[in-house]
Amino acid sequence: MHELISLIRVFISKSICLLGSRYAKKRIDAEFDAGTFRMKILVVEDDQSVRETLGMVLEAYDHQPDLVDDGEQALVYLESHWPEVMLLDLSLPGMSGEEVYAEIRRKFGRVPPTVVVSAVQQGEERVRGLPGALFLPKPYTIDDLAKILEDAAKARRAA
Repeated sequence: MHELISLIRVFISKSICLLGSRYAKKRIDAEFDAGTFRMKILVVEDDQSVRETLGMVLEAYDHQPDLVDDGEQALVYLESHWPEVMLLDLSLPGMSGEEVYAEIRRKFGRVPPTVVVSAVQQGEERVRGLPGALFLPKPYTIDDLAKILEDAAKARRAA
């Protein structure tokens, strides 16, 4: 099983290099070389295949993803870790993404720079109610992900 996971990671890493645009690849490579774009990223996503694939993509770009599948796990994680960026799905079991965001703010008095990821209609409107959150509509490309992570990193540095 471990060998299969390693092979999948290598395949995804190579695919990203082939599929990613020149802009994203050059920019990310330059920032990686400078040591400025490596981030600890909390991924809150209930769909296991999406969560694991996103984790592998982030690892391929040398980020450090931590993966949880619901809001309760995100709250437990945040008690002992604080990521540079949180990728948060709106449609989660139990608490919605909005409820998770509000509970983080209530419990900790702050929220990590957040990218809300969603395929739901009116997702962008719903995100407007989450101060400072960025929106990434599903489906998205590697370029879209790279750009919004760059925007989130800039927001983190500005905070």
